[in-house]
Amino acid sequence: MAIIIDCGYDDSLVFNANEKFHQRLLKENIPHDYIVRPGHHDVAYWDNAISYHILFFKKYFERA
Repeated sequence: MAIIIDCGYDDSLVFNANEKFHQRLLKENIPHDYIVRPGHHDVAYWDNAISYHILFFKKYFERA
């Protein structure tokens, strides 16, 4: 399974929930990528982030 969590520090909508989820995954030793960068939950943030997501899943599916 491939899990990627990507959130801006200024994303008041989901930042705290993502951080809690990340900590739980660490506690359970579940592999995942956790990315936190400056930004909000807006088009500018996701316009930049989408390239990383595409690369993440490309590498995942090439392994399969």
